Parts: sequence; C-alpha cells; structure tokens
Amino acid sequence: MLYWPTVKNNPQRNPQNERYPVNQIANDTPGNASKISKCLQWWPVLLAPLSLVVLIFIAQRVDTTYAKVHSESVSPTILGIATAIFALRAWRTRNPLYMVLTGLAFAFTCREIHFVGTTRGVRVALVILVIWCIHWRKRLRQATRNVSHVRWVAAAAAMYAMSVIVAKRVFSEKHLGMIPNEDALHIPLEEGLELLAHLLLLLTSIMGSWKLFKLDNQPEEQTSDPKPQ
Repeated sequence: MLYWPTVKNNPQRNPQNERYPVNQIANDTPGNASKISKCLQWWPVLLAPLSLVVLIFIAQRVDTTYAKVHSESVSPTILGIATAIFALRAWRTRNPLYMVLTGLAFAFTCREIHFVGTTRGVRVALVILVIWCIHWRKRLRQATRNVSHVRWVAAAAAMYAMSVIVAKRVFSEKHLGMIPNEDALHIPLEEGLELLAHLLLLLTSIMGSWKLFKLDNQPEEQTSDPKPQ
C-alpha cells in the first residue's frame, strides 16, 4: 500500500497569513482595538489642553479685567458644595476614594476663602493626603477600578495641573513662548482653568456609585480536619 505524506494542522500556522500578511494584521486588529478603546475611555483628560486653547481664544477677544474677581467669588461656593457631597458619599459608602476627595475638596475650599494660613495649610493637607493614600494604597487600588468615575477625577487633576503650569508662567516668552501676549493673559487663563477644575471636581462629586464599599475577600487558608483513626 502507498501512504501519502500528511501535514498536521497547526492551529497557530495559517497559510493564508503567509501568502497575504494583511490577513495577519486583520487577525491582530481586535486586540489592538481593545487597547485603543481602553485608552479612549480617558478622553476627559484632554479637556485640560482643549480648555486652555478655548480660553486663549476668548481672552484675546473679551475684556477679562474682572475675571479674577468673578472667579474668586463663586469658587468657595462650588467647592463647598463638592465637599459636602463628597462627605455624604464617604459616610454612606465608606469608600476610601471619597474620603480622600473630601479632604482634598475641603483643603481647596479653605484656600479659596483666603484666611490667614491657608496657603501653608493647603500644603500640609496635601502632604497628609499623600501619606494617607500611601497607607491606603491597597484600598484605593480597589476603589479606583470604576473607570467611568475615576476618569473624571483624572480630568479634574489634569485641569488643576494645567492651571498651575499657567500660573508658573511656563508658556511665557521667557520659557516656551507658546501663548502670544502671555503677560496680559496669564491671570485670566489661570483663573479660568482653576474655575473649570472646581466645576469638574463638583461633577466628580455628583457622579459615581452610592454602593457600600467592601474590600475583596482575602483567600482563606484551607485546613483539613484530622481524620479519625
């Protein structure tokens, strides 16, 4: 009898892909698409640079003489409401992320009221919050799994960071030189970005889950009962 040689099918080898490499790219596309979709979930972070561009466009065409006054008049109210909502959420849910955000919003509220010692007090509060976050890193790692809420926390943080960058005159002609007439615009730009950051923090306090926070159960050690002799 004659035996014809047979080739075993290799599930990882596809002749179509060898002849047409485009097919291999198409097969890898779902994995790449899932990575892209995960990155796109964090689109609110892009609001910070986009807001800066919009504010530059507005500030060059509108009188911004009283921008600082108007911003400082409404900021304490916005932050006070955010602090109250965060505190209520922290009390109802026992969520460590809400507890940290309550302390952060309260520190920002005191800073906007502008009484004696607020600047140094905010710095001390931030150091305490950082130490608190390090101590609760495992709890916070679980509390930040809700991307639909945490992405807005990240957006508010990015907006605050952008306002600090503008306040440090990073875009001035002496440094990057990216904003024309920065000497006259940096104050309204800083106040506008800071006000938007306060609003994002208020939005973050409204969003999120009201469910009771529970830590993941630790794996229990399985002990076998002694067998009767």
